[in-house]
Amino acid sequence: MTTELSQCLIQFADNDWHFAKRRSSHSTGKTLDLIHASGRANFDSILIAELLLKDVELNEKKGNISQAIVSRLQAFCLLVDSIKFLGPEEQVEYRKKLDTIASDLESVGEDPYIRDKVAGYLSAKATVQ
Repeated sequence: MTTELSQCLIQFADNDWHFAKRRSSHSTGKTLDLIHASGRANFDSILIAELLLKDVELNEKKGNISQAIVSRLQAFCLLVDSIKFLGPEEQVEYRKKLDTIASDLESVGEDPYIRDKVAGYLSAKATVQ
């Protein structure tokens, strides 16, 4: 399955899935900058986030919880930064996903980076509502 995901990512995002998976959560912003520079930010960011969420499922099934957390955080960061490019209906759908991911990440523990990312999302969400 991971090979299929890698091929999909190469085809649509001109990137290597294994490279994207190895990126630290702290460098996700740099990945997003590269995606935006490609001119296909809307599609690529969401595609990569969806692939990362699939990776979360696969890693959880394998019992690789730490990699699942990294992939979940990367997907969260991409979606938070990309949701503004979506249409209103898509934003509703992805805000639900973001709420679920934020809740999952809150239960991870006291990592300051994760805590700050989730708090930033929840704070921005509160000001929009």
